[in-house]
Amino acid sequence: MPRLIALVLLVVAVLGLAAVAKRAKRSAEQRKNTYRPEATKPKNPAKPPNFGNPDETVVAMMTRKDAQQLRDALTGASIDTQKRVWQCDHCQSVYHQDSITALEKEHHGQCIQCQSTVRQLVVFTD
Repeated sequence: MPRLIALVLLVVAVLGLAAVAKRAKRSAEQRKNTYRPEATKPKNPAKPPNFGNPDETVVAMMTRKDAQQLRDALTGASIDTQKRVWQCDHCQSVYHQDSITALEKEHHGQCIQCQSTVRQLVVFTD
């Protein structure tokens, strides 16, 4: 009788392991067939883009009221809507022009949050 119980437990364990292996294989196939975009990397970090003379046809619009709640991602200073302000195109971090200049010199022009080099000029609306 104890041998029969041991045999039944062994069969149940083998069937359980087979089911787990089958689910793992199916899950691996699903992961393999899932689209995952590659992480974006700066194209040429050694040569920072020139943000001093940008293409100002692409802008981000923001109300002055919304800007009062934001801070410069580099310095932590409140956003001054009287100054030239930039927004990261990838993570929407906001920077004053002085911070962009510092990023160009010290950080290859990359965003502090996401390392993107693509930014847009912010136009404030009332």
